[in-house]
Amino acid sequence: MPAQFRPELASDEVSEYGDLLDMLRRGRPAWQKDALCREYPTVTWFPEHGQKSRAAKRICERCLCLYECRAWSLEQGPGT
Repeated sequence: MPAQFRPELASDEVSEYGDLLDMLRRGRPAWQKDALCREYPTVTWFPEHGQKSRAAKRICERCLCLYECRAWSLEQGPGT
């Protein structure tokens, strides 16, 4: 259901809902199915300010998809 038909959502939730729909429409890059991070769902990938990101970095540096992931992330821009 499109965001405009969900009046119970706050404006920031509508934005996130729209972003999610856009991502689903575009599809995920094929390399994501091979990304090592998929094996670590409990790792904090985007820590809050002051939290450690060491565990995530260790996983990323071993991942075969590191370069594709980095390029894709840069294409997405900040805040996405």
